[in-house]
Amino acid sequence: MITFRRDHGIKVIFYPDNQPHIQLEEPIMPRKDRDVRLVWPICSSQNLVELLLIADALEAKGYTRQSLYIPYLMGARSDRHMVPGDSFDLRQIARIINLAGFKSVEILEPHSDVAIGLINGSRAVHSADIQREYRTLGASSVIIIPDEGMKHRIYDWPSKSGVTYCTCTKSRDLATGHITLEVNEPKLCAGKPCVIIDDLCDGGGTFIKIAEQIIPSSLTLIVTHGIFSKGVKPLFRAGIDMIITTDSYPSVAWHPCRLIRYCVT
Repeated sequence: MITFRRDHGIKVIFYPDNQPHIQLEEPIMPRKDRDVRLVWPICSSQNLVELLLIADALEAKGYTRQSLYIPYLMGARSDRHMVPGDSFDLRQIARIINLAGFKSVEILEPHSDVAIGLINGSRAVHSADIQREYRTLGASSVIIIPDEGMKHRIYDWPSKSGVTYCTCTKSRDLATGHITLEVNEPKLCAGKPCVIIDDLCDGGGTFIKIAEQIIPSSLTLIVTHGIFSKGVKPLFRAGIDMIITTDSYPSVAWHPCRLIRYCVT
């Protein structure tokens, strides 16, 4: 199988008007190997256009057995009409991805199952490194679950009966984005190591509100997708001691001492 990704078999060229153009830099391989795996995070509308161009270039080369791995899926949180008159972003992004015609699609920790239902031939996958951190830290810590959505997605525990969970009640004003959050049993966290688990960290407001309501002996945040749109310093100032994430989103806001990144591609 040949694996293509940016700077590994794929060259993206930009014309003066900022139009992207794709050139395949195919490695020397036996002609009989015609399977292709494309690793392509979709973090912007430009990445979507590039995806279609790559699919066209692969088809022109005769690669008919193509699979796509999406480390980050733009629009995954916009999985419905939030307020009257707004757009259902994920549905339109999925339609564009479907135009590329990949035979199978893997999506790293999508925000909801809606993405799987909309993107043809897709399935959700999870980072092995993140799962290992779940198992290692979760066996000896209080697990803090920020909302109902994440409550149903905790998986692969060695022994769920031996794990202490602390849940939260969270609501978001869909028009303004304002978050209201209450840790339901903060006493469970008092003086104990705690781990917050979620799929994504954008600005970090959810996790800061959790940190403000508990007094743990240590506090770790594990998220698959680290956007950190406001940087990581506010999270550390709020009392989070360690952040564990992947490089699925190319964020430049990271701290080399207290943030561990795993490569997912």
